[in-house]
Parts: sequence; structure tokens; C-alpha cells
Amino acid sequence: MSKLAGKSVEMLRYTLMEKQTDRGQEFTFFAHLIIENGKVLGGWQASGFLTLQSGTPFTALDGADPGFRLSQLNATPRVHLNTGLDLANLSVQEIYRAGGANLFSRVTASNPLGNLGRNILRSDGIGNLVYRNDASAALRTAFVSSFGWNNLFLDNRADSTVIGIRLTHSGGSTVRGNTIIGARTAGIVSENGNDNVILGNVVIGGSVGIRVAAPAQQGDSSQRYRIDDNRLSRLEQGIVMEHTTRAQIRGNIFDGVGDGLVVDGDGHASEVTGNIFLRASRWFIEAPDLAAGGNYWATADASTATAKVKGRISVLPWKPASAAGY
Repeated sequence: MSKLAGKSVEMLRYTLMEKQTDRGQEFTFFAHLIIENGKVLGGWQASGFLTLQSGTPFTALDGADPGFRLSQLNATPRVHLNTGLDLANLSVQEIYRAGGANLFSRVTASNPLGNLGRNILRSDGIGNLVYRNDASAALRTAFVSSFGWNNLFLDNRADSTVIGIRLTHSGGSTVRGNTIIGARTAGIVSENGNDNVILGNVVIGGSVGIRVAAPAQQGDSSQRYRIDDNRLSRLEQGIVMEHTTRAQIRGNIFDGVGDGLVVDGDGHASEVTGNIFLRASRWFIEAPDLAAGGNYWATADASTATAKVKGRISVLPWKPASAAGY
């Protein structure tokens, strides 16, 4: 128990350690809860401070044993830590960019045992399932995947966060059936990723529903996204595609948005079809050059739909929204 702003506060931390077993890989889970006078203020299922760690744990060994401490055990000592960075919370790529081998120092005969903790480093997250969790009112981002592959975010909820779900340098992952309400920056963000699927999510209220981008980093790209069957409502912008190529944007519903779909020049060859454009205060679509035939429009005819798009955009063949049941 402790005092916070004159109030009684209890901090709880639950930990499940990750290890490799005969049943396969087990995952680490941290849940930080704040309980004030019996009322849960933050944590898993209520709100707030959530850290998911995954990936096989490992450590950095020296490769030599100048002090002859472990040679008889056919082992080598761990290295010394040569940084103040919290390496346990950094991915392998982040450790490499921060200095790599320079973050460690070799053991010596006079200092033969390294101070690096046992298995504090983690390999990248692969094949994780994040299912039916509520991270509402998280201080920043509810769910994050960095440098991951083949991860699945399914049927989760995030209400009143800065960002609902964020994928960074992730590939082959799926974000499906999640509900995100009132995200202040964006509901779903994916940056510098490939072959990701964003499918059947509901994003209501906030600035941007779905943003896919590739911030300038050498060697990184954003391509082959499938963004299908999402419902986007009461947003300044529904879907924003930046520096992303070969995307498929199909079957999404844009209702009560400022701008429905915003695509820059890199996305001119994107497949945009089967979407339903109901209400937009500014533009249904804004793009320099885009083929947008085969979509459904809440307009009287094709010429009215053309007046609601900005750029060299073809809406033919035009279909009425009523043909899709609206």
C-alpha cells in the first residue's frame, strides 16, 4: 500500500514467466493494476497499463572463460552490461540500432562473471494470439506489436485511448473483429509492414480510423495490405494510406466521416472496390489518381458521386448504396 495524492493506493503486479517446455512456447504476461480505495483504476480488463511480452528468452554469453569459472561445466559466463538501457523491454532490432555489441563488454580474468541477467533478452514475437481483452482507457496505446510476424489480434476492445492497435515493422499479422471507440490519434495504425490483414473491425469516433504508412526509414516499406469489411463512423478520416503499395481496400463502410478514403500517389494502383460510401462531410475519396469503380454510393447517380471525390478518380461502374442494402 502507498499514498498517492492523499489517497490509499495498492499496486499489484502479476507475472507469468515465459519458458520453453515440452508443450511448446509459453508466454510472459504482466498485468499492472492500480486499486484506489477498492476501485480498480487500471489494468487488464478494466483499463490501462498493459505489457505483453513474447518471444523465446535468451541471454548473451561471452564465448570465453578467462577466469576458468565455468569451463569445467562446459559453459561460458554471461557478458557484462555496458549500458543503462532497459534491454529487457527492447526488441532485438532496437538493441542492434542502439549499439548492438557495444552495449556489452567481455569478462576478464579479474572480473570473470558478467552481470547480465539470465534470459532477460527476448526474440521477436511470432505467432501470438491476443484474444478478447479490454484495454480501455490505456494512457497511450492499448495493443502493440513491434517487429512481429503472424500475430493475431482478435475481438479485443479499446475505448478512449490514444491509439487502439498499433503494428510497427510487423508482417503477416491479422487485426480482426476488434472494437475501438474514441481513439484520439487513430484506431488502428500499421507502419512499415507487409502482408497484414485488417478485417471486420468497428472503429467509431476520433481522428483517424485506420492509418497505414511507411515513415521514411531506409529499407523499410509498406505493401500488400488487405483492408476489408471494416465499419468506420464519426471520424475525421476513415482510412488513410501513405507510401503504401499493392493494397486491397474492399467492403468497408464509411458513415459519418469527414473524408472517407485518403490515398497518396504511391497507392494509385490499389484495389478499391465493394466499399460502401454513405456520408462524408468533405470527400468520399481523396487521391491524386485512383480507379474506384464497383463501389456503392449514397448518391443519386455517378455524376453526384464524382462531385464528392477529389482528384482524378473514376467511380465507374457506379452502384447505388441501396444495392448493398443501405
